[in-house]
Amino acid sequence: MTKESDNVNLAELMRVDPDSLRMLQYKAYKAHVCGILHKVLDAIDSDNVEAIKGLTGLMMHSPAGDGWGEDNWCLNFGVAGAGDGMDNMDVMGACAKLLSLLTGRGWQESGGELTQHDNA
Repeated sequence: MTKESDNVNLAELMRVDPDSLRMLQYKAYKAHVCGILHKVLDAIDSDNVEAIKGLTGLMMHSPAGDGWGEDNWCLNFGVAGAGDGMDNMDVMGACAKLLSLLTGRGWQESGGELTQHDNA
């Protein structure tokens, strides 16, 4: 049995245009990525040791086992709990996700380059 409020939410959901939803996701993820970069720039620009040390919370471990170089740490542009492999995402993964959302076509990082693929 549904409530009247459930029907209103369903009606709103059914009116959502996939392209407008994709663009909302693009704008929100772009703001997320830019926010991380601004935190890094602000911390370094401030010459504040504690602010720079605090950047480690934005990092993720990138193991050598992926076939690309050695163990290292990189900025994590992921969105925890978002699914679709977005929990941990390096800058190339973030760029591929932004391109996918912006263009409506699938992009992926492959061998240090961004390439288009059929799956969005």
